[in-house]
Amino acid sequence: MGFDPKIVTHIIHACPPRNITQYFQEIGRAGRRDQPATATLNYSSRNIAKKLPGINDNIISYCKNDASCLKSQLLSVFGFQKDTRIEDCKCCSFCRENCT
Repeated sequence: MGFDPKIVTHIIHACPPRNITQYFQEIGRAGRRDQPATATLNYSSRNIAKKLPGINDNIISYCKNDASCLKSQLLSVFGFQKDTRIEDCKCCSFCRENCT
């Protein structure tokens, strides 16, 4: 795509992108060169419930997920699995809240 951010370590979405593929591509801009990175996705439950025009069901499902690892859900859409070397407590907001 021509944009190679070397120092981006945090991606913030003010609202959900149109689909999970777009989200995956956009958050992939952070953490290059083996740097740790985070992504924040802000959304309104009211807007998700309305199913705004152009928003795909896969991103709605991702936003509503409060029962499993977000990273695992995202990766499974593309046929990948979570790297088991990553500590679960640092994986995603769901894992962090349910860390033992």
